[in-house]
Amino acid sequence: MLSPTVISKQAVYPVASYGSGMAPLFTTLSLWVGAFVLVVIPKLETDDEASTISHQPSYLGRFLLLATLAAVQGLVTAIGDLVIGIQCASAPVFLLTCVITSLVYMSVIFALSTTFMHVGKGVCVALVILQVPGASGLYPIEMMPAFFRAIYPLLPFTYSIDAMRETIGGFYDGLWFAYIGKLLVFVVLAFALGLGAGRNWPISTACSRGKSRKAT
Repeated sequence: MLSPTVISKQAVYPVASYGSGMAPLFTTLSLWVGAFVLVVIPKLETDDEASTISHQPSYLGRFLLLATLAAVQGLVTAIGDLVIGIQCASAPVFLLTCVITSLVYMSVIFALSTTFMHVGKGVCVALVILQVPGASGLYPIEMMPAFFRAIYPLLPFTYSIDAMRETIGGFYDGLWFAYIGKLLVFVVLAFALGLGAGRNWPISTACSRGKSRKAT
């Protein structure tokens, strides 16, 4: 009479601890901040001596330098997570996910920063504020206000967090490939913006120097 119903629970994809459950959010957040710092510290413009080089080679050359650092950043961050003991269903795939995530974030941040300069860097900071609550990192997206539910599919955090959750809790029905595929769409959009709408650094810099010399 006191216990007419007995509830039987079976965890399908158990996560051992709260730290492992929150690891995807804080790992993606650290990778975004790290990529942003890599864009802020070095200068993005090419030297005046390279005035004969067009915008596209200049953009790709600078991006390859920063992308190398971003890949190392993703690898070091993932290894750090494993060292402190987070749960992981597949360590190699987790490492790969962190490296891909770091490269995607670098492409987005670099495109915004080179195209819109200081305004673009401000947009990168604003995106952090929007993505933490809007990418279901803290709470399920169904519990969030309508604004965050609307922008949920448009945020790169959404797919990187879900991909990392696959590597931590366990894989299901090829969803990891789907999340990574959607994450790579942001790379295509970033290169379209950076290569198509970005400034022609060497020419603009050389012209400004030439005008200043004539003025003097």
